[in-house]
Amino acid sequence: MIKSLIYIGDYFPYCLTIVNVSDKTNRSCIYANKIFQENTGYTAGESIGRNLSYLQGELTSQDTTEFMRGCFNQNVACVQDIINYKKDGSPFLNRLLMLPINDHSTGDLYYIGIQNDVTKKKGLNYNNKSLRIVNNGEIRHVVNNPLQIILGNFEIALMKSTSSAEIDLVAKRLSSTFNRINEFALNIESLSDFADFDAKLY
Repeated sequence: MIKSLIYIGDYFPYCLTIVNVSDKTNRSCIYANKIFQENTGYTAGESIGRNLSYLQGELTSQDTTEFMRGCFNQNVACVQDIINYKKDGSPFLNRLLMLPINDHSTGDLYYIGIQNDVTKKKGLNYNNKSLRIVNNGEIRHVVNNPLQIILGNFEIALMKSTSSAEIDLVAKRLSSTFNRINEFALNIESLSDFADFDAKLY
């Protein structure tokens, strides 16, 4: 399972990290793809083995981090906007999709984190003055139907994939879903209702 997830991450068009949440006291990162490294400035060596909370800073709201912690504890998928910080100290608005993955062969629980910098798309600048006015919990939602079903099917499809071609197809579908989440979220004020989201991918 982990090898398949890393394979997906290596070619994924967005930032992708994998966190082991089996140990609730640490939740350490075990993988960070190249796009994550390029966008944040942190190398894989600086990220692996650490809790990704090091990306948080002055403008990251406590409500947002508590929401994320609650999703971890409940083992649910969610999407939210959160203010994170690059290695050079500059803040950015990060659209984060967190997707739980159970490795039934080991009993371990992982979270895939797919991130997209939406600072410019929101008409903001990479500085404290611009981002201070943002409610970084504006887009915050535990993913329910139909996305919960769609993302749940991702885990099933990944488990059934036995070839690189099949894994590639799963990766493309996941990327397409996240892209559509991004576009959908940019056109509404809140993701409190996914009723109009058409995500028939599997």
